[in-house]
Amino acid sequence: MPFAEVAVYSGRPHRGTFTYAIPDHLTVRVGDGVYVPFGRQVVQGVVLQLTDNPAVAEPREVLSLVEGGRLLTVAQAMLTRWIADGYLAPIFSAVALFLPPGFERRPRRLLSASPGPAPARDEDLSSGERAVLAMLAAKGELAVDSLTLPAGARVGPVVRSLLRRGLAQERYELAPPGVREKVETRVALDVDAAAARSAIAAWPQSRRSRQADLLERLVDGPLPLPDARRLAGGRAGLDRMLDRGGLLTRDGDTVRAIVDVETLTAAVHSLRRTRAERAQVAALDALLGGAGSEVALRAESGATRADIAALADAGLLRRERRHVERDPLADRSVSPVPPSALTDDQTRAYRAIHEALECARTARALGRAAGACFLLHGVTGSGKTEVYLAAVDHVRSHGGRAIVLVPEIALTPQTVDRFAARFPGRVAVQHSALSLGEAYDQWQRIRRGDADVVIGSRSALFAPLPDLALIVVDEEHEWTYKQTDPAPRYHVREVVEEYCRLTGAVAIFGSATPDVVTAARAGQGRYQRLDLPQRVRRANPADPASLLEPVPLPAVDVVDLREELRAGNRSIFSRLLAAAIDDALAARQQVMLFLNRRGAAVFVCRACGEAASCPRCSVPLTFHSAVGLMRCHECGHSNEPVTTCPACGADRLRKMGLGTQRLEEEVVKRFPAARTLRWDRDTAAGKGGHERLLARFLRGDADVLIGTQMIAKGLDLPAVTLVGVVSADLSLRLPDYTGPERTFQLLTQVAGRAARGPRGGRVVVQTYAPDHYAITAAAAHDYQTFFDAEMAARAAHDYPPFGRLARLVHADSDTARARDQAQALADFLRRERDRLGLPGPEVLGPTPAYVYRRRGRYRWQITLRGADPLPLLRGLDFGRGWTVDVDPVSLL
Repeated sequence: MPFAEVAVYSGRPHRGTFTYAIPDHLTVRVGDGVYVPFGRQVVQGVVLQLTDNPAVAEPREVLSLVEGGRLLTVAQAMLTRWIADGYLAPIFSAVALFLPPGFERRPRRLLSASPGPAPARDEDLSSGERAVLAMLAAKGELAVDSLTLPAGARVGPVVRSLLRRGLAQERYELAPPGVREKVETRVALDVDAAAARSAIAAWPQSRRSRQADLLERLVDGPLPLPDARRLAGGRAGLDRMLDRGGLLTRDGDTVRAIVDVETLTAAVHSLRRTRAERAQVAALDALLGGAGSEVALRAESGATRADIAALADAGLLRRERRHVERDPLADRSVSPVPPSALTDDQTRAYRAIHEALECARTARALGRAAGACFLLHGVTGSGKTEVYLAAVDHVRSHGGRAIVLVPEIALTPQTVDRFAARFPGRVAVQHSALSLGEAYDQWQRIRRGDADVVIGSRSALFAPLPDLALIVVDEEHEWTYKQTDPAPRYHVREVVEEYCRLTGAVAIFGSATPDVVTAARAGQGRYQRLDLPQRVRRANPADPASLLEPVPLPAVDVVDLREELRAGNRSIFSRLLAAAIDDALAARQQVMLFLNRRGAAVFVCRACGEAASCPRCSVPLTFHSAVGLMRCHECGHSNEPVTTCPACGADRLRKMGLGTQRLEEEVVKRFPAARTLRWDRDTAAGKGGHERLLARFLRGDADVLIGTQMIAKGLDLPAVTLVGVVSADLSLRLPDYTGPERTFQLLTQVAGRAARGPRGGRVVVQTYAPDHYAITAAAAHDYQTFFDAEMAARAAHDYPPFGRLARLVHADSDTARARDQAQALADFLRRERDRLGLPGPEVLGPTPAYVYRRRGRYRWQITLRGADPLPLLRGLDFGRGWTVDVDPVSLL
């Protein structure tokens, strides 16, 4: 008998699979969803491996297959094991990345009264037991988690007591699925149009109506006022008819119709019918325009379900149940755009990718995997997307498919439009802003092979795309490609590399500011580097297929804010930036102002220097002037602004600091004629928020766009001629080894939004550290100088790419307990490393985490640096309170 290794969804974080026997009547494959017994429950699972050698002596049997077919390919099943092992994550959390939305269904524990006599004496029961038995008597069977008990009674002990005494019995079943296919009833005529019109004309006139009598007499001409009143049932009846409007008018002492005879006759017929008859006639009339949903038809005609059923019984219409796809792209109108000619640089890059795609295709045909990874290093505006499009076009021409990843949901609309214009009707999306129903339908569409290109944020990497041949990771340097919570805390770059090894797909990592680790791998030959050193622009911006021509990168001016202070300028805006904004506004050009901090300010006590902080987190509260509240950006806590210092009691709390809201206020004050638009997490909240803000700015509804890092990521804004970086130092001041890299990337990327249109542009960077290598290199558009300096800094401390990192954080409501637990683990790791004779890693800490308290829990951190940490950590059971992050992109 064959056996299956199954990742089970039990609600607990199992690191490994469980072995089950496969009964003779079932055909089970790797990647199939199955129902299996687990303890007293029945749970879902996914088969990750088949074997002839069970890991346990007498495994239980697989019960049945999950409906809907195979969920994972063999390569994806192997990848889930690699993710779980490499990131020390529960196995099912890695499997869940690939599963359809709403797949995971928790077991429900159901309770019912046992058959037989009730207990002899009611006083033998507690109040909680009596309450549960009463509910079961009334309802029959109830889910345990739905039981409501009197005050002081606890569900767990009460249920256990009833089961032990034989007064109740339990069973388990899976909860209903969280999402299903959307099905609606469609209604269409079951006769031809002529027959439908005849039915309408012949519809019976079943009742006498004074209003109908009046209208019928008016068909022959005007009536004297007394006759009209008599027919209408008196003065009030006639006044109601006149007030309705559109049919009659009073002309002196006569009443006449103001519509043609045909309309008046139709009104007579309508008034001679009952409500149901009128509704059924309206429904037939609406159906003459074609089929529609029953819900829409009822809303339009006023017909009820019974009315529709009567028409169906009469043979005039038919009803059909049809699947309806919830398509997030349904309302997007994109005109097809043919391929455009590539520049020489783009052509050289594409030819190398083309060759790799052909080699990979040949290898797959021979049953081998021969993937490859490219670093496409192109300056901002160099046309990396054109290379992506050409590669996807080639893949599609040979029956393959592609995944295109973007770092932010905000970038998805522009990227979708570019690809949908090239490949109409063949693009699908996957990201967290979709509704559950939309995500489910997109997943099913992708799985059926109805899409050739899947676009989305990091979760799109796990789309069920058949015949995967190409993965594009645009803006690959962005730290949003690292999953932080929940587990598995994977990095897209590492997963993509392994996925390509398993499937033979080709990967393109594209960026103007590559991650230092990615660039180092290209330097070592692990990735092939391709360069696009020249910014380009359409010769005719109105024609998306026109030729690309070279243009210079924008000039960057660095302003030393220390000099501004010495000159007496205490404004947010340096003299250079203020003058540049004035010039741009006078020329009716658009401006972008970047500040990597939302909100308005923090409240700081001018007596003792303490800031108003979150009661649950060790971070200052940020004042948001739009809502008049102080908010914590860690846990979301908010409260009204206060003026009394909680530390010293002085009435001297005052707003200090700068955020996007405060910046917007200062822009309005300094440039009153400017129309502003703020783009940050607060203003972009809600579905479609990013797209609406982008559309407004592209339409020219605002002169100045103020934003956080969202506006620095790959947006194409051709009307922007000036970009101002209000403060370039924020990430430099953080106690993190990635601070210089993040500063360089943000400055280069945000500067790249300027001068994309025919009017050119400039960038002004304000900083207190004008000589830092991250800032000078960004101002010179010089990646290589930055890379060399950063590599030297990291080599001295064994930071990536020279060593690996792992971050272990223990959180507890008691700080001493959190510290002691972290200290015990750090000591154990050092002893275990030495016992095993491992060359590393270095065990640093424990130390308080950068955010020492979060959501009321104190956090202590251990950092492992240097040699691969997995041999030391693999197999450890960390237990409650621990967070394990392998290869973190930040130590904060």
